[in-house]
Amino acid sequence: MAKAKEQSSEKKSRKSYTLSAKIKVVKEYKSQQHRVSITKWLEKRNSASEIKLQYSSFKRWVQNYDTMIQSSSVPSKLESKRVRTRPYEDMEKILAEYLSIRNMRLRSERKPVSSSTFIRNKASEFYIDLYGEEAAKLFKSSGGWAHRFQNCYKDILAPQEPNQIVKESKGKEEEE
Repeated sequence: MAKAKEQSSEKKSRKSYTLSAKIKVVKEYKSQQHRVSITKWLEKRNSASEIKLQYSSFKRWVQNYDTMIQSSSVPSKLESKRVRTRPYEDMEKILAEYLSIRNMRLRSERKPVSSSTFIRNKASEFYIDLYGEEAAKLFKSSGGWAHRFQNCYKDILAPQEPNQIVKESKGKEEEE
């Protein structure tokens, strides 16, 4: 019984893999001419490799292969460990594009860019346009959602640096 306690008190170390490593292993599995079960292929691979993969992890990688490939199109995500999908991604992309154009126009007119409240209202409008009134009950454009949206699309929605605006206006004054 003391031996069982010793074994259970030892912590298993967990290994995390980058997206590029996961894709590489799944491609290796999918490239076989004769389809072998995941279990048999994994046993064979684990016996020949220093890195031992768990069945449940590898099976999830195979199931999420298409999502991983889509995420790999963004170079910065290749070194990430997790693939996160956003539940309202279609609507968010359209909204981000709309806000990008709108904010660019507002900045050129030296007006304040889109507020969180405006973003939330537009998100609800776009969601209804895309999915209908009934589906709109599922989407809540809360303050938390707006914060996560702005954080996810900060590169697109990022306001111009105030110093840049000042420099540009000084440059225009000097030209006149």
